[in-house]
Amino acid sequence: MAVFSEMCIAGYPTEDLVLWPEFVEQQWSALLRIAEAFKNSLMYIAVGLAVAHEDKVYNCAALVRQGKILGIVPKQELPTYIIFYEARTFTPGERGAEAEYRGVPFGDLIFDTPHGKLALEICEDLWIDNGPLMSRVERGAQMSINLSASPWRLGIVQARRELLCARSKAAGIPLVYVNQYGGNDSLVFDGSSLIASDGVILIETERWIENNTVFDFSPTSKCSGARSSEFFSDLVHALTTGIADYYVKTKAFDKIGIALSGGKDSALVLLLAHDVTRKLVKDPRDFVHAFSLPTHFNSDATRNVARDLANDLGVSFIEDSIEDAVTVERAATKRLTQSDMLTPLTEQNIQARIRALRMWNWSNQTRGLWLQTGNMSEKSVGYTTIGGDLSGGYAPIANVPKTVVTALIAHYQSKLHLASLDTLLKLHPSAELMEDQEDERDLMPYPVLDACFELFAGQKLSLPEVYAELSRKFSDEELKKLDPAYRPGQLKEWVKKFARLFVTSIYKWVQSPQGVHVSDLDLDRERALQLPVVQSMEWLRLNDF
Repeated sequence: MAVFSEMCIAGYPTEDLVLWPEFVEQQWSALLRIAEAFKNSLMYIAVGLAVAHEDKVYNCAALVRQGKILGIVPKQELPTYIIFYEARTFTPGERGAEAEYRGVPFGDLIFDTPHGKLALEICEDLWIDNGPLMSRVERGAQMSINLSASPWRLGIVQARRELLCARSKAAGIPLVYVNQYGGNDSLVFDGSSLIASDGVILIETERWIENNTVFDFSPTSKCSGARSSEFFSDLVHALTTGIADYYVKTKAFDKIGIALSGGKDSALVLLLAHDVTRKLVKDPRDFVHAFSLPTHFNSDATRNVARDLANDLGVSFIEDSIEDAVTVERAATKRLTQSDMLTPLTEQNIQARIRALRMWNWSNQTRGLWLQTGNMSEKSVGYTTIGGDLSGGYAPIANVPKTVVTALIAHYQSKLHLASLDTLLKLHPSAELMEDQEDERDLMPYPVLDACFELFAGQKLSLPEVYAELSRKFSDEELKKLDPAYRPGQLKEWVKKFARLFVTSIYKWVQSPQGVHVSDLDLDRERALQLPVVQSMEWLRLNDF
């Protein structure tokens, strides 16, 4: 038997494409061609596709053999949480229901084969406690095959292992779980597939590679797969897969560009882009283009880091001051606003927006994919400029917290041992848009900010609950180390500050470009936090806290 992934003919996720009848009909035509191509083979082939039946569209698994379509099994459990919206476009299959579609059995089927009774299911069918598996076992199923498209996110690898072990133990039959590999918009799929029997993983395929794996169920067979669960390795693979496949599959770009500030965020994006050159077999100097666009606020230290890191990695690098353009734009803004003085915020944002203009013009002229370099922590509290550093064609680290950005830089440095990265790790984070600016002084220490985000946006705690958790996590001595200016009682003020900034910044982060989805909590409005831009802060009860 050959098993392919969920919706493999069309690709997953298809989202609203399945609302076009022609898009669905072409999948059936493709299935017929697959059947014809294997008409002289005894192999069973399990394939995923969408099927339109009686004015409804189903996410289905088809079983093919010797030129015939033996049956179509619709997915019964349609996920509608976090990153999934399948119930928007698909109709769920019904437990125990059977019908016909174009002369082919359609429904909750069990297939008789020379090797025993076989059941097909699709992704979420296995994850639901009362899914179709046990009812099919009761009807005699001796093996169940799951066609899956399960996006990678932090923690999912171990969750899959535990699920397969538990389900195979309860069902008493072997379970075959096949996942897809690659990036599709904001989702990345690691390709990890498993076979489990009686609570034991028999095989786990290597992640982050497209391949074919053969497994023999004979009693003497022994097979094991890669089980690397290294946190940083998986995260880097996810981010680089997102960039590489977005670049390849859009077919809209010829190269990659990065505005390199000399800070950690843009450095990490450059390191990821450099890894992408290996995935795509590209020459870094021709493929990755880094640009330093300084003003007099940019220090020699950060300018040197930007230049040295680009040279260390062998990518193209250009430094081009924007000081003249800032002068012109400041004067124009004064004329338009009839002002003698500009606010500090206006002064800072003029610089960010000029850099964005330069990068967009580069993108248009060269068909380059401009990678946005903002992180999730700063985006969540609006420490970013609309039309400036919030711009870009794709945002690989938009859902990576600042503390993790720093940890990923350290991870790279442990392997690369570059003097430029060593210097970078010692620098205080700064947007460098005014004299002596420090990001953590403008906001709060990043460990505190990221903890606020997780507790408030992730765990949905009230502000007093957030403060109580942080008080247990951080002592005054620890907070003093994070911020030498810390004074007792300031933690509560930071919690209030986070809440105000978070709620009033929603209008900004909903405008950001697509990024890579790497956890169950991020700022992708389509896939994660769906918050109204217009809302009162009254429910936060800031004055009572």
